[in-house]
Amino acid sequence: MRGISPIVSQILMIAIAVAAAVILYSMVTGAVSKQQAQVETTQFDAITITEIGDVNAATADINIYVTNQSNHTVELADAYIIKDNAVVCGPETLVGITPNTIAAGDTTKVTVDFNQSLCTLNTGQQYSIKIVTKNGAPAERLFTT
Repeated sequence: MRGISPIVSQILMIAIAVAAAVILYSMVTGAVSKQQAQVETTQFDAITITEIGDVNAATADINIYVTNQSNHTVELADAYIIKDNAVVCGPETLVGITPNTIAAGDTTKVTVDFNQSLCTLNTGQQYSIKIVTKNGAPAERLFTT
């Protein structure tokens, strides 16, 4: 009985190596294109508080004007009132943000309502209001009650 000739065995080894290289190439290019697709669909929020409207220290309600600088609708998730680098009112005292979505490129009057029994604002004091989108983008502005 005779074995496979050296020429046939070399051709088989080359064919197996080429097949393995093709499989590896298709796996790598598929993973890279999938990663690129994920990066391209990621949306970053960009908001600013352009103006402070009415501030009611007694009821802890603040009207602010928020501009969405993103190319997509953003959802407002949390709000904070800060004085001397300390949070005076935060998400645990937040009753609501109305409206909580802003269309791309729009400036919208937003009412931030805190629980007045848990959030005390003193008249004539300077505070900072910080609002954060669902994706974590912040905007902050000083105001006086």
